[in-house]
Amino acid sequence: MRATEVLKLSIVLAHTRLSGSLFQSELVLTKNDSLYWSDLIDFKNDCINVHCVNKVKDVCSTSTLRILDFNCKNILICGPLFKELERKIDIFLLQEHWLYDCQLNILQELHNDFTGTGKAVDSNDPIQPSHMPRGYGGVAILWKKNLDKLVTTLPIGNDRIQCIELSGNQKLLFISIYLPCKSSDNHLNKLYECIDQLHEIMEVYKATHQIIIGGDFNDNKFLMKITLIEKDIYLTLSEIHVKAINLFGNISRAKCDSIEWRLAERQLQIKPHNSHSWFIEIKEICLKYGITDLYDYLNSPLSKLQWKKLVKSKIYAYWTSKIIDKSKGYSTLKFMDHKYNTGTVHPLAISVRANLKDIRKIPVRLKIATGNYILQTHKASFSKRHISSICKLCSKTNETVEHFILLCEKLEETKKPLMSKILNNGSLILAKYTTSRLADLLQLIINPFCYVDFDVNRTAFEETSNILEPLCRQLLYNLNNKRYMLY
Repeated sequence: MRATEVLKLSIVLAHTRLSGSLFQSELVLTKNDSLYWSDLIDFKNDCINVHCVNKVKDVCSTSTLRILDFNCKNILICGPLFKELERKIDIFLLQEHWLYDCQLNILQELHNDFTGTGKAVDSNDPIQPSHMPRGYGGVAILWKKNLDKLVTTLPIGNDRIQCIELSGNQKLLFISIYLPCKSSDNHLNKLYECIDQLHEIMEVYKATHQIIIGGDFNDNKFLMKITLIEKDIYLTLSEIHVKAINLFGNISRAKCDSIEWRLAERQLQIKPHNSHSWFIEIKEICLKYGITDLYDYLNSPLSKLQWKKLVKSKIYAYWTSKIIDKSKGYSTLKFMDHKYNTGTVHPLAISVRANLKDIRKIPVRLKIATGNYILQTHKASFSKRHISSICKLCSKTNETVEHFILLCEKLEETKKPLMSKILNNGSLILAKYTTSRLADLLQLIINPFCYVDFDVNRTAFEETSNILEPLCRQLLYNLNNKRYMLY
């Protein structure tokens, strides 16, 4: 499964290591495809050219930005390098400048043709100039002064992430990031914080900007990808465990004089729990899922069908419980009602009518249902209140999901026709099939399936899928389109 999209443009990359003299390589951006997290590039110490290609009728215009990303390890000794590259590089993405907060003004004085911005390790709690130890850490971005009118410094991310926006026909977001070393204190917590911040930045800006990330990832790239697709790791682990335990099932059904069966019997009897034996590893995995007494299954093996049914039910029950329990800790999933059925697609992600128009409405639907639809309140929280949380459409109150769907006056005409149909059909379905649970209008629109259960009442579920859900999906899609049109 592909992870979060970074760029809305495809990237063709040929890059070389910078050593001694400068070797230029090219990063060509065109308008059709995407770069994904699975293709995340650590182009540390590499120079890239960015060609933004715009096709208007028969005219093709190209503007080029030359970018260099490197870990400078004390920017105060890099003056000769900046002098050598002054005509070859437009933007520097830097890590480990070793400046403290009170020294960041030096970034604007390093070279007559460059200015910049950065963050220091003490940016959140500045150290007094008289108490500064040897410098370390920090991130920065430098750009040529002739780009200054186009550049906006963005107050987002922690002290390991520096972002700037470059305005133009297509806005560019440049990110310089310095991830913690594996040997540093509290490495994983710091890493997860950086990944969360980076994910939030991409969610906010991916629809409107091309995003270019450079940095020193300190061999954390693989862990970043795993963290961003944690749920997929759960599912992959479960599939691996199913195959491994089923292999033991095959061995248990083998003849008692076979080498595999005799080896299993011997190792399960004499090997300690901390052994590296494959059979002891399988025993530990089975205990995790509540499958005990593997030795008994050797002497009284189940049939192939019975064993597979036992394994599947145990593993599915374990991971379903784990995912549901984990989901309860996320406030963004409150509208999903914490229902999860292993091996099935949630009905919100299914289109009853298999046509392109309906399918295109699903992403907006899922973003709102899972709390990933970016409203002004999200932007304000993420930017530490540098961005206003007030709705840009009506300018009256905070733009929460409730305000966006139910209360915003500017969207009143858009939602009125469908809202009456949702109320009528929702009332009929709930009145016929549910009696004990009070209905919330916002919950009904975002996820009507929380009020019906396929196993309890199939008719109610089908009516919700065929009648109510298409109306709710269309409403949210229309509100999304109108919101961006008014913006």
